[in-house]
Amino acid sequence: MVETSMPTHISFSSMNDWLDCGHRYYLSRMTETTSEPQWMFVGSSIVHSATETYDRFGGDLDEVWNSEWTKELDLIVDQGHSIDSIKVNLNRTPYEDVTWWYDNGRKMLDRHVRFTSENEVMTLPDGTPAIELDLTTTINGVEVKMFADRLTTSLVSGESSVTDIKTGRANPKVPLQLAFYRYGLKKKYGITVDWGSYWMVRTGKIVNMPLHMFTDEIIESLVGKFDLARKTQVFVPNLNACTYCSFKPSCEYGREMAF
Repeated sequence: MVETSMPTHISFSSMNDWLDCGHRYYLSRMTETTSEPQWMFVGSSIVHSATETYDRFGGDLDEVWNSEWTKELDLIVDQGHSIDSIKVNLNRTPYEDVTWWYDNGRKMLDRHVRFTSENEVMTLPDGTPAIELDLTTTINGVEVKMFADRLTTSLVSGESSVTDIKTGRANPKVPLQLAFYRYGLKKKYGITVDWGSYWMVRTGKIVNMPLHMFTDEIIESLVGKFDLARKTQVFVPNLNACTYCSFKPSCEYGREMAF
């Protein structure tokens, strides 16, 4: 019998996991099932850490990159994995392996520096720079944890936006993640922004999206429905999501799937 524990909080990422595959939410959030590291997530984590370190402290880019690279890989080893065991998506060419991420992640950091020359990190009234900004709030009696990568102001247009850094290939089609951050920003700091930006650091593109259509009522309704689903244990597996799932080897639905 697998021991389960219901988290006392939720987040956009946990809700997104549940939407993508209910059983993955169950395995990752309610059990002690461990996942296999994948380069798409490991590399993304290093890029995020490197951009945060640079935005906070500046410094030599090679030193920043190599320091964050080493720290992340040391953490993986400490968790009992070898670097060679980190999974590579074999359906993409060129293969995004350790060499690809070391070289291209460093280039992403270069692009981010150029981004910061045209987009200034906002400073909150209390003097806090809006970097990995804690926007955790309570919705319908449930703690919703959220951390916005950045709040930025374009030095070209003067428009302020909540900004999330993405390392993937595809542009997000719906700005729901940014809308959650907008909600938290208004509730916690009394600041309203009507635009969100996905900073696609792999391609150097900024994808701006309006957020005003996501009313408070919509965000609160989504949180309420998700909380009800998890409390009534509605964890339907999505077999279309098995291919790249880190929990596939431990999943009774996905581990035998050849795709």
